[in-house]
Amino acid sequence: SGYSLVATSSFPTRRSDICVPKKLGKYYYEFIVDDIGGGTHLGQIGWMTEKCSPNDGWQTGVGDDRYSWAFDGGRQVKWHKGREGKQDYGKHWAEGDVVGCCIEVSKLDGQWVCFDLSYSLNGNSLGVAFKGCKYHWNSRLYAAFSTQRNRTNGTMVFDKEEFEFMPDGYGPIY
Repeated sequence: SGYSLVATSSFPTRRSDICVPKKLGKYYYEFIVDDIGGGTHLGQIGWMTEKCSPNDGWQTGVGDDRYSWAFDGGRQVKWHKGREGKQDYGKHWAEGDVVGCCIEVSKLDGQWVCFDLSYSLNGNSLGVAFKGCKYHWNSRLYAAFSTQRNRTNGTMVFDKEEFEFMPDGYGPIY
């Protein structure tokens, strides 16, 4: 029901094989922070299309290009298009915390799927992180996570029976 990631290389990314449905609605998954390691507790949790190209050697992952969006609770920032789109956001996470990853598909506009992204921490909303986002109809949007060796490790959970904090009106992404 979930995907774990323990970094054994410098900056790995794990993309689920579960993608957001191409229909109007609100979808959700959770990320459980299993271990925060040392340093900045770096970890970028969010969403990516198949066009996102994480690179372990260049230390780029989810949120570091125009095809992905992420929240990093270790550094309390949100990422889109790398440093160009980096902005303060959210609250610091700790071991055992549950990060809720919410997407609202708000419009199907010809060639585009339009959506907003928000996050929660232990059931408390952190507010909208990204508004008015879109990806091409021919693409798919997947849950994903990037981390750095000896930093944040965790588990993405997709089974609604295992969710701890699914908000009202949301359903699982599968």
